[in-house]
Amino acid sequence: TTGTFTMEAWVNPSDSCSSAGAVIAKLSYMLYCNSGYWYVMALANGSTGSGVSTSIPIEPNEWHHIAATKASSSGNILFYYDGILVNTVASGATTMTPNDHAFQIGRWDNNAAYWFQGQIDEVRFYNSQRTQSQIASDMKSYGGVNDSDLMAYYDFNEGTGTTLYNRKTGATAGTDLTITGSPTWADVKITD
Repeated sequence: TTGTFTMEAWVNPSDSCSSAGAVIAKLSYMLYCNSGYWYVMALANGSTGSGVSTSIPIEPNEWHHIAATKASSSGNILFYYDGILVNTVASGATTMTPNDHAFQIGRWDNNAAYWFQGQIDEVRFYNSQRTQSQIASDMKSYGGVNDSDLMAYYDFNEGTGTTLYNRKTGATAGTDLTITGSPTWADVKITD
């Protein structure tokens, strides 16, 4: 991405996230939890740095839908919680330079300090800034795998194996992810 994006995921943290745990991450952007709150990060030129708290607290052992959107013309990131815009945070970055670092789910840059503790499902990444109504629709539906702005969609429905497939129509094997550890494959989200 060069500055416009939407990241979405269903998450169920197993604790209050006292240390950092990445849900969606690449060197220049991240959606993660830390110190009991949800954080977002967008950095210019593939540099490293710190994220910004959304002031939305972690709710352990509950499924929630989280999303972060950003336009390349703005240094602000909009944070959505269960389909509702709950905070606008200043990231400081407008345009971003693509880099060769891996796109990862559940960790950041092989750093053990950033492993997410809990469950993650239905990860989507768009190269556009989704609207609140689009995010609310994504939250309640499977797919949209033909959307031209969709870059990656991981539904976690494989059931076995060590490959997490990008379900976007026309996606290449190079956008599939390798699973580490011994995951369990349960697709049970209880939400209210």
